[in-house]
Amino acid sequence: RAGVLRALLHDAADPVLARTLLQTLLPGTTTVCRQLHFGRGAVDDPSEALATAWALLHDLIRDWAGQDRPYAGPDLLSALRGRLRRYIITWRLGETLALDDSLADEDTGDPWSSLAREVATDNSPLARAAWARASEGVSWEDVAQRLGASPADAEEQVRAWISTHLAA
Repeated sequence: RAGVLRALLHDAADPVLARTLLQTLLPGTTTVCRQLHFGRGAVDDPSEALATAWALLHDLIRDWAGQDRPYAGPDLLSALRGRLRRYIITWRLGETLALDDSLADEDTGDPWSSLAREVATDNSPLARAAWARASEGVSWEDVAQRLGASPADAEEQVRAWISTHLAA
């Protein structure tokens, strides 16, 4: 089976083969979404999370078309998981949602717990700003004031910190 996925990815420049690869990975995509708890509020319902995941997976397949990867299936699903995590974190940074404190202590595979663990090990101003924005709903203006930067610069710095520390 791995050889088939490897060949499909190698020839994924052909739209039919790219779609075949996408459809082959649908069960794995569902598993990835389940591991991330379907965004835990980042989307309105699980079907929206799946649609987002399929779109991201399609982009990955298009980006990786022509590559020769012996473990194409697991590689694609792992990259998808990373992109979905970043998508969820980015979405949550734009919203003002409260964090369920019970997530901070358990390894659920959820982006909230990943962010909590990263902030717990990095006491930098950017880590605290990311946590304040994501979990407490602190405005970008307040984050900027804490960092001594403009709101646009603060947002850019916090998003860069998150991309660096939560990259898959």
